[in-house]
Amino acid sequence: MKLLERYLLAVDKCYVQSLNDPEAEPYKSKYEARKLFEELHAENIDEESDEIKKEFDTLDLIDENNKIKFIIKKPDEYLYEPSENVVSNENLPERTASFKRCWIKYAINLLSDSSDRLLQAADRDVTPNEIVRSLTIPKFEFKLSLPSAPMTCSYVLDYEQARQVFLFAMEKINSAKSYYVLDGFVTDHVELCQDTSQLYSKLVFFESNIDRKCKMYKRRIDLLSSLCKEISEEHYLYLVRQLLFELGECYSILLDLKLEQKEDLHTIKIVEKISHLIQSGISAFERFLTTMNDKKTNEKPETYADEYIRPVLLAHFYMGRFHSKSTQNRLEHIQQSLNQYKTIVDYVEKHPNALEHIEQEYTICKEMTNLLPLKLEKLRQAQ
Repeated sequence: MKLLERYLLAVDKCYVQSLNDPEAEPYKSKYEARKLFEELHAENIDEESDEIKKEFDTLDLIDENNKIKFIIKKPDEYLYEPSENVVSNENLPERTASFKRCWIKYAINLLSDSSDRLLQAADRDVTPNEIVRSLTIPKFEFKLSLPSAPMTCSYVLDYEQARQVFLFAMEKINSAKSYYVLDGFVTDHVELCQDTSQLYSKLVFFESNIDRKCKMYKRRIDLLSSLCKEISEEHYLYLVRQLLFELGECYSILLDLKLEQKEDLHTIKIVEKISHLIQSGISAFERFLTTMNDKKTNEKPETYADEYIRPVLLAHFYMGRFHSKSTQNRLEHIQQSLNQYKTIVDYVEKHPNALEHIEQEYTICKEMTNLLPLKLEKLRQAQ
């Protein structure tokens, strides 16, 4: 690493990264910065060497408002231009696409962490800015005339900021897809599509308009549905399972959003939409459960592997919720809902160790198996 790079890294650790150090290690970045400064100070550097002059000829000091500031007058082309060896590297397209995927993961985690911090702010009854504000004031000010960073390192506070992160990540996804095409890079291409779905999921948190939320989930559904049709279940079973389960969850959330809208749920158009979402969600989870069947007999297994217990039982739980929200054929759907909840209760009673995987939902299922028979009886009497 060049001297200037090391120097700027130390500065960044001291005055930027240190602002987000965890409470358990409040001076972690500053200690790391001090170590870098000490290493630079200890080096036997010939200040008149051409190499040193070339590295630092873009650094300057100015006096502005009685404060000394460092200025980088222009980007150091020597540091940023790739060498001929890099350009000719046949692995460069793959490495470039892989690097962009790192940006994508960063964006997803940034949106996720930001939403978590906003929820913390709400729980603690403070403003979001108080969550991210640091009381540390740098002793020195650095004014760098480098181009603005492509991505923020600050937590997102509102929809407009989240949208910028989303658009940045989507550009990286579309670019990476040009290398990781479906025909040849199935796993990588599917993961990029899943990243797209997750970006929409994270962006929804910052959106307050229900109509726009619905549109975002519709895009997720269109994307996941298309992949489920294109991916071979025989060769990529684990991917199909992931996609089907996520697709079912999207239908469930979209259904809740539709029911939350202040529209007349008894109009024919709305009833048809609700019915379509319910049936589509049930179909997604039914197909997911079918992938768990024995390949020879097509029978459901008596016992599921530990990693599948929660997804399988949750699929039944989601199906029970779908049936319970149907406005048509209430008697039939309530019975189906009861059957799904009973499936979960019966499995846990036969396999007590499964309780730890679905404890919260199991409690709800037990209550439903007691309440729904009474509801069924009332519906039968009303007929």
